This record gives sequence, C-alpha cells and structure tokens, in this order.
Amino acid sequence: MNWENAIKQSEIETIHNLGPNSFKRWRDRNLVRGDDWDKNGRVIYLTVQAYEKYKSSLGSPNPNESDNDSDEKQEGMLRLRIVKPAKNPCFVYGDLEGKCVPVRCKRSESPKLMRKTVNVSVSEDSGEPVYTYVR
Repeated sequence: MNWENAIKQSEIETIHNLGPNSFKRWRDRNLVRGDDWDKNGRVIYLTVQAYEKYKSSLGSPNPNESDNDSDEKQEGMLRLRIVKPAKNPCFVYGDLEGKCVPVRCKRSESPKLMRKTVNVSVSEDSGEPVYTYVR
C-alpha cells in the first residue's frame, strides 16, 4: 500500500466525466479496500496501480489507437443517440448499432435527452450490460 501518490476518486471522475455511482460500481467489483483504495473522512483515495487498472479496463491507453472490437470493451464509455422515452421515466432508449438499449438517467433529465447524442457509461451486472447516462 503506497498512499504517498494516492489519487482522489473525485479527480478520476472529473477526468473521465463519470458520475460517482458508476465509478463506485466498478470500484466495488474490481478493487480491494485497504489494498487498492481507502477512505479518509469523506474523501476516497485510490493507489496509482488501481487507477492504472481502471484505465486499462476502459480499453486502449493510447487515444490514437482505434478500438475496432466493441465486444471486447465491457466497461467504459460510449456515445449513444437517444431515440425514444421509456415507460419508466428513469430510463430512455438509445441506439446501439441499430439496437434499442435502455439507458438509465435521472427522471428530470429524460425529456431533455431526446434525439441527442450523449455519453453513456457501460458496466456489467449479472452478465448483462448496464448503460447509464453520464453528464
């Protein structure tokens, strides 16, 4: 545990334009408290190795490299076009390569997202992909 160069979770969320819940889900599934991250008051710190592990889970570390295999990328960010509202106001439907997928969002944001291309966080829950709108 080298906490000298620890990184705040809030800084990572700002850099990658993530909401706190989407990163927390990834952290809880992939990191070990005490080894990879710890909490000091209200602030959560991650080791540099934990941050590198997160960056590697997003895909290519080099932004100039193209990611041709979208199935390989299980967690990370996508850009989806929102095509229609869902019956549940906490969801909207986004177009993913011609397929409508449910995207979780705030109830107040769902009407504003229609016909817009937005950032979506992708995670996996019980083998199913979960898409969450990221501001």
